[in-house]
Amino acid sequence: MATTLFTLPEHLRDAISALVDAHIVPLDLESDMEAALAAADVVEFEEVFELNPETKNKPAAETTSTTATAEGDDTAIGTEKQAQPSDKSKEKQDTPSDNKGIVVPLGDELPPVPTLRPATIDGDLLERISRWVGGDDGSKAVEKAGLDAAPYGPIAILAGSEVYLPPRQRALAKAAEAEQAKKEELNPYLPASMSVTPPSLGSEYRQLMRQLSNVLNVLFSIFGCGGAAYVAAVTGGGWAREPAILLAVIVGFVVGMADVGLIFLYKRRLTIERRAAAERRVKENKGSAAIGEGTVLELDEDKVAELERELAEEGPVDIVPAPSGSGRSIRLRRRAL
Repeated sequence: MATTLFTLPEHLRDAISALVDAHIVPLDLESDMEAALAAADVVEFEEVFELNPETKNKPAAETTSTTATAEGDDTAIGTEKQAQPSDKSKEKQDTPSDNKGIVVPLGDELPPVPTLRPATIDGDLLERISRWVGGDDGSKAVEKAGLDAAPYGPIAILAGSEVYLPPRQRALAKAAEAEQAKKEELNPYLPASMSVTPPSLGSEYRQLMRQLSNVLNVLFSIFGCGGAAYVAAVTGGGWAREPAILLAVIVGFVVGMADVGLIFLYKRRLTIERRAAAERRVKENKGSAAIGEGTVLELDEDKVAELERELAEEGPVDIVPAPSGSGRSIRLRRRAL
């Protein structure tokens, strides 16, 4: 099971070494701490990993390297994929004559230089150390040894440490960040799901209750009217059961269609009223823009004359030809209040 690795700063190394030198921790924990300190002292190089699609898909014949052998021997050219034979003079021209036994890569690109791997420590070991020092036995042992228990707290023990990621994970994370930055550059607008002002829980609850009440009202109307028609046909009209059931179904269907039509008309009227209210708010707020700014409005023919009369005393009006014959575009130069 993979565990989280943290970088091992100097102060944390000294704190763990102090516990190991005091010989106050349990044997299993002390052996793990000694192994972690010994592993941190080993100098290692990180694995070279580059997530570059241009070099990743490069043909193998382009990655040619020239190797100079001993004196008097012919120059050997090693390739990952066997290249076509060429003149030996051209091969010797690419090989330095002074250096022997040195692999010289051809091309302008140089291989990446490996970096030293930082000292790391397992996160589970840090948690065990902090839990032991925070216990009764550990706190008494640390105090008896003359050590300070503050650096071994659950937060203080991670001070200055960073989560260590292997080169492959760092390259993948960097590539993902670059891809996300590219997407944000192409589309700087956030989707509606990431809006800074999402709908509140109360508004969503009220909308859900309205939809549920509409459904219950329709069902109650259908079954209520159908049941009433059935009872009236059987008791008052003396009908048989089969015709009464058919009448109840017909009545319920008619009532359901009527309810659906009423709901549709109500929502349509509500949408029209909201749109008209928004237009009135825009009309009432005219004149609040700064000087020099303008707004282009698309109006029908019957609204142009009325709007021109209303704005005759407000300021200059420029009539701009409309893009189509159905309406006209008017550019309004608003004045500040």
